[in-house]
Amino acid sequence: MVNAFIEGRVTWKIYDYGSYYTPQFVYKRLDGQHTAVTMQFFRHTFGQDKDLPGNTKKDQIYLMLEGLDQVDFGNKNMLECLEDVQAGTMHVDSEEEAQVDWTPCASWDKDLGW
Repeated sequence: MVNAFIEGRVTWKIYDYGSYYTPQFVYKRLDGQHTAVTMQFFRHTFGQDKDLPGNTKKDQIYLMLEGLDQVDFGNKNMLECLEDVQAGTMHVDSEEEAQVDWTPCASWDKDLGW
């Protein structure tokens, strides 16, 4: 699954009530059981009237993945794989900061996997 993101066989988009998010960068952390893919996106509009319910601690989005039929999950369960997604956020103060690829840093910040 991780390689499918890197190779572009699986593509991704993020939606709220609208298309407010832009996918930016993808990074593969190759680290045994902690191997993971980190995806960075940017919300380019704020203050929308319609936003999926959330609060100051959490928000909701729709993650759309295309190309899953191109992935061989081997002995892993596809649904379990997809349900184990971890999310994090980072506030950016400028357009320049929003264009920095933070995925390597974020990927190595926390061990994922089991």
